[in-house]
Amino acid sequence: MAIYVFILIIILFLLALRVKNTLFLATTLVIFSSLRDLSVGVDSMGYYLSFLYEISARNYSYLLRKIEVGWLFLNLLIQEYFGDFKMVLVVSSCLTIFPLFHVFKKDTSNPILAILLYFLLFYYFFSYSIMRQAIAVSFFTLSVYYFERNKMRGAIIAICCAGIFHYSSLSLILLVLLLNKVNFSLRWYVTTFIGSFILGFSGIMDVARQYLAYLPFEKYANYMNYNLDAEFNRFASYLFLLPKLTFYIYLYSQIYRSGHRISSLQLKLIWFSMIITCLFLSVPQISRFSIYLSIFEILVIVNTIDLSVNKRKIELTFFTIAYGIIYFLYYVVSNRYGVMPYVFG
Repeated sequence: MAIYVFILIIILFLLALRVKNTLFLATTLVIFSSLRDLSVGVDSMGYYLSFLYEISARNYSYLLRKIEVGWLFLNLLIQEYFGDFKMVLVVSSCLTIFPLFHVFKKDTSNPILAILLYFLLFYYFFSYSIMRQAIAVSFFTLSVYYFERNKMRGAIIAICCAGIFHYSSLSLILLVLLLNKVNFSLRWYVTTFIGSFILGFSGIMDVARQYLAYLPFEKYANYMNYNLDAEFNRFASYLFLLPKLTFYIYLYSQIYRSGHRISSLQLKLIWFSMIITCLFLSVPQISRFSIYLSIFEILVIVNTIDLSVNKRKIELTFFTIAYGIIYFLYYVVSNRYGVMPYVFG
């Protein structure tokens, strides 16, 4: 029965795409995210139990050492005025989807295609599980949008919103400033893509896990032992990373050879996300960091397709949809982020 519900979501989403209204689509996705059962999403039950038994104003000072201040206050406010964890799902879904869809609408000429890729590449379902980071990802994307337009007040407010929900996002400030000052050639991108893939596959970078204990925030330092006993199939994992790597090389080649004026900063953020993923695929606590950056692939892909003409547009569109479908099917079959089976709560 659950699989039929999941199929129904896909059908309704595809029907919603025909409406070509980003607000309607955003609301549709918020509803499906908010109505899910607690069994949907790897961390949903943990958030629920924390809401019921751990988070309380009486142990406020202790919780600040374990939980980001934004997430703590969100839970406390909902406890006070609603008393129902379902409202946490509603509010977190809104905070995740609406800032991101605002960027899709403003920074692309085809926000509907951007939303489709957001769905196919599983960023939407990522928010089902790791809710705090999903909110931070959306506000970080909004911050970069403002930064590229020299709207510094908006950029600062957005990155602060990201930071109060996941402190790790604050480390991105320096990264953005540094990448904004440098320029890379196509050869550099291709060489580093391939080099990091080979280096990561070799297993040399697995040693990074032991340094997680030195992270300053107690909760992040405890990541050292998180999922330590989980089996990692290196060959299979890097095999499924290969289509993404190949597509990125193809995409960057199309951009450079066609002379398209695509955001240089976004290209570099995507590049850095791929480097992190390739090097630390076996250390999910680090590779998960790449989602802050890889989400810009949606903007770059859509804008590149828009600037392409004739056969190049058709070719790029075909490879983009194929790329999205490949990973959508892989994530569904592998039950990435624990979204299967989807059931209503």
